[in-house]
Amino acid sequence: MRSFYNPFLIWIALAPAVVCSAAKPAATSAFAEVSPNYERVRLDSGRYQPETYAFGEGILFDRSGKDPSLTSLSFREMATIIAEALLEADYVPTPSPEETDLLIVLSWGKTMPQDDGLGSIARNGLSEAMNAMTQLSQLGEGESDAATSMQSELEGRLDQMLMLQDMAEQQRRRANAMNAQLLGYHRSLRHATELMQTFAPMRSVHDDLMLELESPRYFVILQAYDFQKWFQDGTRVMLWSTRFSIHAKGRRFDEELRNMALASSRVMGTDSKRLQRHLRPARVEFGELEFLGVEDK
Repeated sequence: MRSFYNPFLIWIALAPAVVCSAAKPAATSAFAEVSPNYERVRLDSGRYQPETYAFGEGILFDRSGKDPSLTSLSFREMATIIAEALLEADYVPTPSPEETDLLIVLSWGKTMPQDDGLGSIARNGLSEAMNAMTQLSQLGEGESDAATSMQSELEGRLDQMLMLQDMAEQQRRRANAMNAQLLGYHRSLRHATELMQTFAPMRSVHDDLMLELESPRYFVILQAYDFQKWFQDGTRVMLWSTRFSIHAKGRRFDEELRNMALASSRVMGTDSKRLQRHLRPARVEFGELEFLGVEDK
């Protein structure tokens, strides 16, 4: 796992975009938040006033350590892809540190559902103990002493398996809570949980969210800081963050990153209020990209 302390900075230039057709990509979920002190200026055209940025390398989350698609792209290549989406959101790279508004820290990875085998052990143990209890109830009177001894042993086994099952459920809930926060599912999941007892349709929403949350997902986190404050006096002031993800099974991160980013460009630098699901990118294609500079701090 790589951690972010001193940023590896990249400045990029983008050519104008042209429209093209594209195959239907996987649905992306995205969640975006902004600081109360962050506000963008709208131009007469309806677009935002452009803000400039540089990239900083964040953290790679890969609990399994066995997914080559998470490391096949260099950080520079990933930054180039993300830059296309940021341009759609009116964030523009600049070659001048003095004119850079934002430091956008890019982190990425893959969530894994909680499965350490404890739940399976508990379920199998409970099933075996219950079957044995059923067989025991069919013993005749002549075997009552043996039945009593066996029943006591089986009851102890049942208690043990129930305890393991409870431990597995607690671990599952902790893993779900962590992944919900990581992916930006926490607010929508909490809302669905609160309402599903009184509003029946929310049960379906809750179950859908849980199904997504408990499946492996590729994700990207963008965290935008005030560049000038960070590099002038070391003060880290986060202005906005955007998290987006897709279902990982049968896919590769390196092949899906571009579609994920473009699908999420509409919420970058905004307050999405809630999780935005089933997002897909507009049909755009960008021209050649040029690197304006790389700097190690």
